[in-house]
Amino acid sequence: MKNRKIKALALLMALAMVAAAFAACNKGAEEDAKKDTLIVGIESDPRSLDPAISIDVHSASVTGNIYETLLTLDANKNIIPKLAEYKQIDDITYEFYVKKGVKFHNGEELKAVDVVFTFQRGIETPQLQYIFDQIDPSTITEKDEYTVWLQLYQPSASFLSNLTSTSAVVVNKKAVTEYGEDYPDHPTGTGPMKFVSWEKNVECIVERFEDYYGPKPEMKKIIFRPIVELTSRTIELESGAVDMALGIPATDLKRVEDHADLRIESTIGYSMRYVGFNCSVAPFDNELVRQALSHAVDAEGIAQALRGEAEKVTAAPYSHAMMYYDDSIGHITYDPALARQLLAEAGYPDGFKTTIVADERKERTDIATIVQQQLAEIGVTAEIKVMEWGTFLDATYAGNTEIYVMGWSAATPDPDYVVYNVFHSSMQGEGGNMSFVNDPRVDDLIERGRTSSDFNERAAIYSELQALLKDLCPWIYLYAENLYTGVSEKIDHVELQPSGVHPYYAITFK
Repeated sequence: MKNRKIKALALLMALAMVAAAFAACNKGAEEDAKKDTLIVGIESDPRSLDPAISIDVHSASVTGNIYETLLTLDANKNIIPKLAEYKQIDDITYEFYVKKGVKFHNGEELKAVDVVFTFQRGIETPQLQYIFDQIDPSTITEKDEYTVWLQLYQPSASFLSNLTSTSAVVVNKKAVTEYGEDYPDHPTGTGPMKFVSWEKNVECIVERFEDYYGPKPEMKKIIFRPIVELTSRTIELESGAVDMALGIPATDLKRVEDHADLRIESTIGYSMRYVGFNCSVAPFDNELVRQALSHAVDAEGIAQALRGEAEKVTAAPYSHAMMYYDDSIGHITYDPALARQLLAEAGYPDGFKTTIVADERKERTDIATIVQQQLAEIGVTAEIKVMEWGTFLDATYAGNTEIYVMGWSAATPDPDYVVYNVFHSSMQGEGGNMSFVNDPRVDDLIERGRTSSDFNERAAIYSELQALLKDLCPWIYLYAENLYTGVSEKIDHVELQPSGVHPYYAITFK
């Protein structure tokens, strides 16, 4: 009897061990099956994967995962080291100490030579001059393998902040030099994800960089799919074809929120929508004409129609979430009667014909359509031309527009990041000043704003600039954009950034 009990106990123990092994096997299979590929529906195809060419947020959605900056911002918007420590020696002199052991995706170690090359390339590139042209190129010195020394032309309150921008990422000298004109097809950074492939207007794929110096992402692969049409992005999210969808329109917010497997993540963005005038061509070189058309457009009505009650019409060329925004300036009122009066004073009592250019995203074409209708009420006949994103940018850079619909997203909370490149006369065209503003008063205020280190003085300068730009009307400000992103409930952690360039590599699945 005793032997039978021992045998029975042994059998039970053996069965328990088998069950435990089976459970462990199942658990391992479940862990192996855990989702490790993120599919993101973005609003437009990247223009380029070379950060010297692509300063738009759609390109940065991808490049922000491939490249890294010398400095970054913490959760409280304090500047902290990323790829380098730094020391400010005096008002204009800086030293950067590159972290050792950081590898580029081609296996090259990051060194001072790459930082020097990045600075020099930035100074010579029109699209990046607003970040790097404060540096005196003759002073950039590679002190040793890991140390860079430089001086600015004059003190700057925005220099370090600008180095946190996704447009200020560090590139590998060897890769850029070897690939030459083909470099955009071989982007080489130090980021946690490395480039795999890009089928234009279809998908762009990046994968985890196994030699990354920092914590490795859970994500093995990220697929970026450009889905231009707003409702299509929502449908793709609902079907599970994408895990995240950027730019969910106000009309679809409840639809996503009510879906059992989806949710909305949102943040106040640094981006805004506006209608721009080319101030270098007639009749838009006439301030009265620009003022007239600004009063003819119902910015508040457009914001509520397209983005819902939560959107706020901005009184500045940058978001109210940014530093030094002065709400007391107020935005231009909708007043068609005053618009007709100003148009007559400008010499156009019967109006004129013009063209509004927009890219193919529905929000932009909707804005163009509404503006077209409202301008018609004061006698201005506007034809709408819709272009592919890259073609649209080329046209605005070249000044081949009269009226254009655009968005602008800042990568830092400092307004210098916006106003210098979009309004300073030295930045006309490719530099970012697509309205071709050329006003010495504007230049003076912008230059003073970036050189002053006194908070109150800077606040007064940007308030004065905000009021001056309201009178000059190079833009019709529409709204500062709240960023709404549709997210699958399978996703555990999302870290949205006000710049619109999110660290997708940091996302985890449940």
